[in-house]
Amino acid sequence: MPVGAWKKVAWIVDMCSVVMGYISASMIVFSSGILIYEILMRYYFARPTSWVIETCIFLLVGSTFLAAAFTQKKYGHISVDILQTALPPRVEAWRALIVDSITFLFCLVVACLCWRQFFQAWQGGWSYPTMWAPKMWIPYSLMSVGMTLLSLQQFVQLVEQRYAAVAERSK
Repeated sequence: MPVGAWKKVAWIVDMCSVVMGYISASMIVFSSGILIYEILMRYYFARPTSWVIETCIFLLVGSTFLAAAFTQKKYGHISVDILQTALPPRVEAWRALIVDSITFLFCLVVACLCWRQFFQAWQGGWSYPTMWAPKMWIPYSLMSVGMTLLSLQQFVQLVEQRYAAVAERSK
């Protein structure tokens, strides 16, 4: 793939990650708002709702998965960097490549499994076992999109890391 085309693909993935990060934050704020609504309705007006808990669960699950790519983009995941500082730079570059490759493959497998679960829930008409009974494809779709975007973000960073290593060696 030409470098210009790759940069465009990387930019699109990065922007999708940023947008999903903001959507995720909005989902958390919305979840907080409807929880406050539930508290007011239940304890002050004696009119509890049947949909708030499931909605909050779906929003928070979706928020977690949709924010994963943004967190990866910012390198915000927890890491143990004792090896990064202890290893020689050349060995560290190989360690990072191996770890990032394994992480990418793991995320890709999880994304595929999430999509499979989504399609099963969609085709099977699965619903949450409560009085409201929302469809289960909703959280599975959020999980699938989030893990797919995380996989793409991981892949972009993996390729950019390799480009940087090649450019460093050619100096």
